[in-house]
Amino acid sequence: MQRLSRLALFLWFELVLNPALVSPRGRRLLSAPVRALCNLALQSVRDPSLRERLTPRYEPGCKRILTSSDYYATLDRPNVRVVDRPIAEVTRHGVRTADGDHYTVDTIIWATGFRSQDFVAPMRVTGLHGIELSTAWKDGARAYLGLAVPGFPNFLLMYGPNTNVGSGSIVHMLESQTAYIVQAARLLAGGVNNMDLRQDVHDRFDVAAQHRLATSVWNQGGCDSWYLNADHRNTNNWPGYMTGYRLRTRRLDPSDYHLHP
Repeated sequence: MQRLSRLALFLWFELVLNPALVSPRGRRLLSAPVRALCNLALQSVRDPSLRERLTPRYEPGCKRILTSSDYYATLDRPNVRVVDRPIAEVTRHGVRTADGDHYTVDTIIWATGFRSQDFVAPMRVTGLHGIELSTAWKDGARAYLGLAVPGFPNFLLMYGPNTNVGSGSIVHMLESQTAYIVQAARLLAGGVNNMDLRQDVHDRFDVAAQHRLATSVWNQGGCDSWYLNADHRNTNNWPGYMTGYRLRTRRLDPSDYHLHP
């Protein structure tokens, strides 16, 4: 039963939610049903005013989708207040919002998010000819399959650029990356001194990935998405199916690299 439940979730994310986020045709066909399901879940919030404030004004999936069975129920509890106005001041006994209201609190959780574009930071990675990875990525992080960068031989990433998933499990992606990296390690153990990704392989992948992402909900869904950098480049998400990534990474092609014995 547990495996069937897991399979059902995987198929929901892979066959319904993923096309609704990535494919232009999928967005046209599936965005409305997904929104209807989300609105149905919202009906558990009894207060119409709160329900209205919790309703997004952008396409489903433009920001990270929260899969939870108790999120709305928690917000609807009598001892919970949802305040969506900016905080103007932290006082001795609580916080004051921009409209002048004061809320007495005993604990403040400072949840300001994270810098989603700074991959491998704060580590300093230096490649061939003394080039630093931060310099190579000055216009936005990019890597072949989110794994390899030209000019940085024997350097392979986990959870690199464009391997995040807007639907599904990152564990699936990490398992795929692990299998690919193990193959690279075997190459290096078998007589290859270093392997450096070919620039043309990298560039073809990057152009194709950004072309697909350009029409995704993350790029066009009407929200201020943290998946995009300041230049509106999507450096985070994988532009396809999780199964597609598994197939792309299941076999390392040595011809994608300059191999030096």
